[in-house]
Order: sequence, then C-alpha cells, then structure tokens
Amino acid sequence: MIRIEIDGTALDFDPQELPGFYYALQDLIDLSALKGSRSTTMRIPATAQVRAALGGWSMSVAGNWVNDAIFVPGTGTVTFDGSTTLSGSVAPVFSNVAVTGTLTAPSGTVTVTGDWNSVDGTFVHGTSTVSLTGTGDLSAAALPVIYSGGDRNFYNLSLAAADETTPLLTDVNVGGVLTIGSGTLQGSNVNLLLSPDADVTTPLV
Repeated sequence: MIRIEIDGTALDFDPQELPGFYYALQDLIDLSALKGSRSTTMRIPATAQVRAALGGWSMSVAGNWVNDAIFVPGTGTVTFDGSTTLSGSVAPVFSNVAVTGTLTAPSGTVTVTGDWNSVDGTFVHGTSTVSLTGTGDLSAAALPVIYSGGDRNFYNLSLAAADETTPLLTDVNVGGVLTIGSGTLQGSNVNLLLSPDADVTTPLV
C-alpha cells in the first residue's frame, strides 16, 4: 500500500490501482507511471502540501525528482535507474537509496536514514552533502585508490551519527568535508579516502 496525505487526510491505495488515483490527484502530485513500481518523474508540489509516504514499498525513478514539499520515505528503497536530477525547494529525505543509473544531486543536503548504494551507478555530487542520519550500509562505485583529480564518490559526507552505526562496505572517496559523528563507523578491508583538499570534522552529527 502507498499512503498520500493531503492536508492531514490520509489516502491508502494499492500501486496496481494507481492510475485512477493519478488522474484524480494529478494537480496535487505527479506520480506519473508508478504502476509497476517505476516512475518517469516524481514531483511533490509545495502548493498541494502533499506528504507522500512509501511505507515499506519500494519504487524506481527514471526521470527527475522535484521536491517542493515533504516526502515521507517510510522504510522503502528509492532506486534511481535512469538519468535523474534532484531539485526543489525542500531538501530531500530518503530511507534507502540505490543508484543504478545517474543521479545528480542538488547543491544542498540529501538526507538518508538507511542504506546508500551507488556501486552500480553514477552519483554526480557537485557541492552537495550526503548526510547519513540513521543506521545503514554505505557502498559506492569503485574509484582509483590513488587520487587522480576529480575521482571521488561524494563531495561532503556525514556518517556515523550519534547512537547510529554506518557499516562501510566499499572504499569511499570524499572530496570536501567528511563529518564523522559520535556513532559507530564499521569497516573491514575497506578504505575511507580523502582528496588532498578535503577536511575532516568529528563529532558533529
């Protein structure tokens, strides 16, 4: 089931029945082709005051994600499997993120409360911050261990938040600021790499 809340009123519906709701709600929230768990575009307009919650149900997005209101991710995974640019006036918050296509971040913060996996995709970080605020695995695409200019998985990265655990499953390269909180950072036979101009702060999360 998927829940959409409009001005505090909750609507629950089956993804297989989504087209009917889409036509009824298209002026409030663009869920495009979510039937079959894949959307070409996700748009949450601020004027609708929409809260869209995935619950435990996962979805894939092939196009852009425009976040102008509150998206409540539940415990599901959003897989970006096409060419997606994150934008909007409200900083996006996700539970679990998987990047198998190309995901371009906004200049602000992308918050993830669970797992981040970009092993099979491309994350175009720009000057963004990825903030891991909960307990969840972190894995990223393989890059050269020796910095060769421009090779980095993240610009700013915050992990190991207070009372939380971040298991590092792959090597991760940070080019801006690495913030290690007072939580637990785990890893075995992996490297946490910093570009020559990177900084480290701890604990600030």
